[in-house]
Amino acid sequence: MVSEPNMPSTYDGRPVDDQGTLYVSNRNIILRAWDNGNTDGDNITLVVNDVVVLSDYTLDGLANKKELDVKLDNSGYNYILLFVNNEGAELSCTAALTIDDGTGEQDLVLSSDLTYSGAMSIYVQ
Repeated sequence: MVSEPNMPSTYDGRPVDDQGTLYVSNRNIILRAWDNGNTDGDNITLVVNDVVVLSDYTLDGLANKKELDVKLDNSGYNYILLFVNNEGAELSCTAALTIDDGTGEQDLVLSSDLTYSGAMSIYVQ
């Protein structure tokens, strides 16, 4: 069990902004991602515990969510990180995510731009 947050302080040369903690009941989750703002060409990479789970992906709107099955490495702390490859037409990137742990869905928003990466701890209870 990882009892301390394991989020890195930097990723690919950018500082990481800790944007909170989400609590789940299961290490097996379904992750859905889409553009939280205007669909403007945001291109992202999602990283879970140092593993790229989605690479060089252009976010689409609410009606076309990208769905991923993810197994979290740890009981206790894990993290998800949003790395922006391209901000699209509008500055900064906000990716909306839904995490389904089999007992329910939780929505969150990660914000990043070309100078920092947003991340959130995911704690498996």
